Amino acid sequence: MTAFSSSVAILCCGLLTASLVKLLSPKGNTEKIIKLVIGIFVLLCLVISVKEVFSFMMSTSQYEKRAAKSREHIESLYNDKILNTTAQYMADYTRTLLSSNNLSPKNIKVKVEADENMVINIKEISIYIDKDEIKNKDRITEIITSDLNIEPKIIAEEN
Repeated sequence: MTAFSSSVAILCCGLLTASLVKLLSPKGNTEKIIKLVIGIFVLLCLVISVKEVFSFMMSTSQYEKRAAKSREHIESLYNDKILNTTAQYMADYTRTLLSSNNLSPKNIKVKVEADENMVINIKEISIYIDKDEIKNKDRITEIITSDLNIEPKIIAEEN
């Protein structure tokens, strides 16, 4: 039963009970006291009904807040997964591009970021090569710059 319907039920039962008590109560000296008790009883039924509706509204509001927070968390995880997958695909593409030019880097790391419109941008490409391959640095830079329109960071490492 919803909060509204249970509140109406409480109020109706309270009014019905109050009416029955008033009908069955004796006339005379006790009439004013019975009217006072019935009035307090009806007022309590009304307060309980309002409290039921208010409690339901508060719990619904808290549920909506938790649901929104949960949605944000799921979106964040999803966006992180998209960014990680995009970075991996870009690293694989860069490796393939260099391999097709007979260049073999040791490692490639791509950093990507999404702006407020969820447009994914390449922030940085780091290409790790052997020190003895440093002679190919300009060639690697030219290939990556012409194809991806970003200047890579070339890092020479010891074998």
